Amino acid sequence: MKYTIIGETFPFVEIALVPPDRLYCQTRALMYLDDRAAFTTRVNGGPNKGLKRLFIREALFLNEIEVAKTAGSCTVGIAGSGAGKIVPVAITPTTPYLFQKGAFLAAESSVALDIAFTKKIGAGLFGGEGFLFQYLHGEGTVFAKTVGDVHIVHLTDGETIRVNTGRIVGFERSVAYDITRVKGASSILFSGEGLFFSTLTGPGTVILQSGQSRSIETMI
Repeated sequence: MKYTIIGETFPFVEIALVPPDRLYCQTRALMYLDDRAAFTTRVNGGPNKGLKRLFIREALFLNEIEVAKTAGSCTVGIAGSGAGKIVPVAITPTTPYLFQKGAFLAAESSVALDIAFTKKIGAGLFGGEGFLFQYLHGEGTVFAKTVGDVHIVHLTDGETIRVNTGRIVGFERSVAYDITRVKGASSILFSGEGLFFSTLTGPGTVILQSGQSRSIETMI
């Protein structure tokens, strides 16, 4: 699978598929496809995985695109909604990722899309990201969509960053996710940042966005 990300403010990714390449993407993400592409809509991974996605308010159905049997290749355009970036993420058996709600755009069919629980109840209740993340594992390329610009941080073992709620796009499964309370009465009352920060501790890669995700519903 070859791809090119086109545009800056409202980008899209143009993907060239050759057999046996197959791609799946979020509903409403399809921008265009040529007449050599075969297009179907189904519950990716079966009913159980589809129902799990409903818990994080993701679509039950996903669109799947592959090369039609009579064609040798096809071209597909996939776009996010709103201003931001499209980030290609390499998934390997040793580097699965967790994405926040709304961050997943598209992936090769060799990558499985599931959900994963945060390990600590406090992080789920107050971290803003909720209990559930999208869990991407297997081997292949995934495309994430961001709100605003993107910033990628590579954390060393034991290194921690504190992140404002809703600014997380995703992170490697090796990164520990938790929350920490904002200190100081004036900071709590007047900073506008809420009561808690999300904390991410390495080792691993973290993808951040400069905009505030609309899919995040802060509980504080």
